[in-house]
Amino acid sequence: MRKKEESSPVCVVLGDARGECFQVLDYFGSIGCSIAFMGVQKELGLRVKGYLEEKYNVAVFFFHGDAESEPDMEYFAGGIGGMFQRVDYFVNYACIHPCLGKKHCCVEHMTVALRDGVAKPFLMVKQLSDYFSEDSYIFNLANAYCYHGPEGLRTCTCPIQKGLDSVLGSIRDYLGDRVKVYGIGHDEKEYTKETGSKLVSMIQYLSSPEGLYMNGHMIELDELTSFMFYNGEKESGKSCN
Repeated sequence: MRKKEESSPVCVVLGDARGECFQVLDYFGSIGCSIAFMGVQKELGLRVKGYLEEKYNVAVFFFHGDAESEPDMEYFAGGIGGMFQRVDYFVNYACIHPCLGKKHCCVEHMTVALRDGVAKPFLMVKQLSDYFSEDSYIFNLANAYCYHGPEGLRTCTCPIQKGLDSVLGSIRDYLGDRVKVYGIGHDEKEYTKETGSKLVSMIQYLSSPEGLYMNGHMIELDELTSFMFYNGEKESGKSCN
């Protein structure tokens, strides 16, 4: 593993290094970020670590741990502090599905959504609070999709998705003006490479100068993919909601 350069931005990712989450890791490696990620699948994590190091020549810290364990989260954060002493991007990938709509929400589903989409990212932010650099970015990715039944529900009308939206404001209040905070959701029932590519494109857009006028928004990816290429009325403060 190459020695990390002081100028290298650092990306921290929570989520299994598969599918969309792997595409996110691959993107940040491709732009020269040092990377820290945690997962319960040790062999997979080591393979992804080796791939990123070899392909992009970046520093990679893989921690074999469980994000549902608070001690593991603390050890992971300690390792990031010891190795990098900074965080420029934090991505939480919470795969929360399926949702049958607001009339069918159950305790089990709400519990999973709160754990993976609210508690985990907030606790990780708290652990890393001293390391976030100025103008850093946080992305909470949660595909809490709704089936499109007779009610015509969309993800943005689901109470779980509305709950996920609330954590964005809490994180902004906790870290102040150092960060831009975004939530990205989609209502795909299964992962596809195309969805992962759209997700990466949205992250790329939101962390570019064109996306800086937005902050604290929950974005429904598939509804607003074209928004990435929106090219006007920035000064009007037009919202994604």
